[in-house]
Amino acid sequence: MIIDLEIMSKLIDQAYEKKVVRENNKPPSRKERKQKLESRNKLFYSAFRNAVYSQCRTYKETEFAAKRYYSALSGEQLDWNNCHADHNNPSFKTLVDDYLLTYNLKLLDVPILKVYMPSWKVWRYIINKNDIRDKWKSYHKTHAKLQLLSKDENLRKKKK
Repeated sequence: MIIDLEIMSKLIDQAYEKKVVRENNKPPSRKERKQKLESRNKLFYSAFRNAVYSQCRTYKETEFAAKRYYSALSGEQLDWNNCHADHNNPSFKTLVDDYLLTYNLKLLDVPILKVYMPSWKVWRYIINKNDIRDKWKSYHKTHAKLQLLSKDENLRKKKK
């Protein structure tokens, strides 16, 4: 099943506006609008992350094959299941934002789709335009600086 996120986004906006007005009898606050925008942006960043999943996995495999499986932050030894490939300087968000700037795109200009991945039995967001996705993968390969962290370190790390 493929969902057009632009249409879905408009429907969510309409439902959100009606719900907020109905419940509070006033328009959404600045904070509520900001939260909604951040939530929508997460979908787009998720699509960008999914596009370079194989690059991050290859980095992790290479580091483990070379027996370099220690956390860049704590130095603790990592096992495969307790290890994330983390974007370090620039952060992932900065990398995506720089890519968009380089190619004169806005986040909402990037068409994304929600698709079912039967092998993983999960839904994922993907970039639905080959040229944008291919340029992003190339940009990421050239500019990303990856490091290994434990899952906890990566999830606790403040994202910029």
